[in-house]
Amino acid sequence: MSRQMRPGRAPTTTARRAPADAHARSAFGRVLAMLLVIGIGAYAYSLIAPRFAATPTPSVAVPRTSSAVTTPTSIAQATATAPAVPAAAAPAQHFQCDGRTHCAQMTSCEEATYCLRTCPGVQMDGNHDGVPCERQWCH
Repeated sequence: MSRQMRPGRAPTTTARRAPADAHARSAFGRVLAMLLVIGIGAYAYSLIAPRFAATPTPSVAVPRTSSAVTTPTSIAQATATAPAVPAAAAPAQHFQCDGRTHCAQMTSCEEATYCLRTCPGVQMDGNHDGVPCERQWCH
């Protein structure tokens, strides 16, 4: 059968449509890519977040007495037996050696000084004078 043009009619064109499953694959690909990006972001956040979290300062443990009622005498005994924490040593307690070695990874001069004195392999004292991060933290 041949196609004939009839007078007064516009030529008909057949629009080619993409298969319906191609659109579904495209939407699935977008969702999959979005989940992949979210997963990578969550993983990166889990690695970075602990470095910026404030660590709680250790508290002094008070021994419990055997009596159920606390008396002024037992409070005085508990206070007397609790170890005294020097004020100068308290700030250094919350720092830790966690693998950071450069000044850009530190958050204060005190932290850099602690790491320089106690952590192995740090690279924060370029001129070896005992003062870390002189350009950034410890002016």
